[in-house]
Amino acid sequence: PSAIVPSERLISRIETAPKIIKTISEQNQKIAFPDGSAIFMKENSALEVKSLSPDTELILNRGEVLFSVIKSAPERNFIIQTPVVKIQVLGTLFKVNVQEKNTEIIVLEGAVQLKDVLRDEVLGTVKESQKLVVTGDLILPLPINTLLQEEINILKKEFALATLIKGIPVPKKPQIIWWREIK
Repeated sequence: PSAIVPSERLISRIETAPKIIKTISEQNQKIAFPDGSAIFMKENSALEVKSLSPDTELILNRGEVLFSVIKSAPERNFIIQTPVVKIQVLGTLFKVNVQEKNTEIIVLEGAVQLKDVLRDEVLGTVKESQKLVVTGDLILPLPINTLLQEEINILKKEFALATLIKGIPVPKKPQIIWWREIK
């Protein structure tokens, strides 16, 4: 039986599976996995953590998630299933957005391999700075597009704000340097 994790609190680390995680409107969640990988779920997303060992298997039913997946041993896989495709991660930073029967995959670094959900056949690979939208109709060959530099910059900022990558300045909250009480 799956446990429903309350969406009101931030999950710092997932240690057991299965789990269902949902975010509501105007809410985001950052989740860390035992292998060092992390994800950032945006609002109105639904994700099932099916397994953590030996493979990490997730099912993204809806919404948008940023992934930072650690390269692991060849015998360990990190797999995300959407309504249309299975995404096998090859160590990377990427984003997946699921809206009904459409799945958008944008890779910032590394690569992901795509498989047909029904037939488990390899459909192709989305590499660094590439984007793909897969519809329920699954038209082959897959229409993989190269990202424009502006799109890459936007994606880098998005990951930086989610604190999943280093080296990009993240806007800081205003800090009180000193204050004085006036009577």
